[in-house]
Amino acid sequence: MELKPLLQSMPRQGRADLAALCNTTPGHLQNVSYGKTCSPALAALLELHTGGQVMRWDMRPHDWHVIWRELVGRADAPPVPVAE
Repeated sequence: MELKPLLQSMPRQGRADLAALCNTTPGHLQNVSYGKTCSPALAALLELHTGGQVMRWDMRPHDWHVIWRELVGRADAPPVPVAE
């Protein structure tokens, strides 16, 4: 699931709680849901605190394979982006 629909499905307090768990603000989570690049740390925290509903590779689609090399080749991982 992408972050934007997940946040939209949550009540305001749920978004605030998720933001607190991820050491950020609800506003920053909203910005990230609209395409602002998030830090690798935030991507990993989102994956953890959403129970895998939001995957870190979805938050960093262009460089996840460089940051988390251990995920490359995992059965559910997306293809590694091809350099242009």
